[in-house]
Amino acid sequence: MTAVAKLILVLGIVAAGCFAPATARAGQFEDAEAAWERGDYATALRLFQPFATQGNAHAQNVLGLMYLNGYGVGQDFGQAFELFKKSAEQGAQDGQINLALCYLVGRGTSKDEKLYIVWLRKAANAGSPEAKSRLAWARFDGIGMEKNEAGAFALIKALADQGISDAQNDLGWMYEEGRGVPQDYAAALTWFRKSAEQENPRGQLSLARAYHSGVGTDADDVRAVSWLARAAEQGYDVAQVDLGTAYAKGVGVPLDQVQARYWLNKAVAQGNPDAEAELGSRYLNGSGEEIDYKKASFWYRKAAAKENALAQNDLGWMAENGFGMPKDDTEAARWYRMAIANGNETAKRNLDVLYQLGRALHIDESEARRWYRSRNFR
Repeated sequence: MTAVAKLILVLGIVAAGCFAPATARAGQFEDAEAAWERGDYATALRLFQPFATQGNAHAQNVLGLMYLNGYGVGQDFGQAFELFKKSAEQGAQDGQINLALCYLVGRGTSKDEKLYIVWLRKAANAGSPEAKSRLAWARFDGIGMEKNEAGAFALIKALADQGISDAQNDLGWMYEEGRGVPQDYAAALTWFRKSAEQENPRGQLSLARAYHSGVGTDADDVRAVSWLARAAEQGYDVAQVDLGTAYAKGVGVPLDQVQARYWLNKAVAQGNPDAEAELGSRYLNGSGEEIDYKKASFWYRKAAAKENALAQNDLGWMAENGFGMPKDDTEAARWYRMAIANGNETAKRNLDVLYQLGRALHIDESEARRWYRSRNFR
């Protein structure tokens, strides 16, 4: 668990003084909101632009998001940053959070952890639970301030006690892992359940995994799948992958490859790399699909481009053995090294074998010697 650096789409209503347009133009503003929510970005851009020009903080924040992501307009981080700044300076919490995130990841400006904290604190002081949570994780990770896991726990618990479902899920994770607090599986389960019962999909996934692994309770895959389904039906792609995998393996539900494919495809439609890698595996191994090495390679490559270590390792294996591509030890070693960089232990063993057999020495003999020594140093 780390501070989330992703720029989020925060669309909560900000202070009325910087949100509500004049009554005569309220209809146009509502039309702009509706266009944004249905993904009609060209219309949203056209309708929001006059409000942003006139200084409406919410419109400025939404336009910032459009420039940030290239929705209905050419992607322009600098323009996004300026719009977030205008929104933030008017006191809009969403604009303040997005401006803070620009400083965190360096979008349209230089990275500056101190300014990340400054703007988060402005939003937090105005009452934003999202900003308070991000400040807690900044303390947990030592971003822009001294690292203090116990202090982060106290901040997150305060939010959880207020009924904030994301904080309840985060608190469960801290109890499960013993981070900032002594490990307590029963407490973890309690907080996961509190979050899940508020229909928080992350909390539902955490509760499902707790039931699957027996964290704070007896293992119960039937209950696990019931909570997975609730999260998946809300569109949570990570839960969709887990649910598809449960159907593929018959864990907690009857084995059903049609349902497995359905839920994996749902996650793939959202660009989930674990789902893409799982599809690659199905085509490689003939698990629920007819063996098709070209399709396996296609899905693995999509996942590998997103740093999925399993896909990178399996592409190495395919290159090593000539499945779906020419047999090529150099290419195999390249994929194995990528997978190793992303923490895949199987790739370490696979690359060891290539080096020990001398099949990858032509890549870089000095590198091979260094790798072999490092792997055998005790």
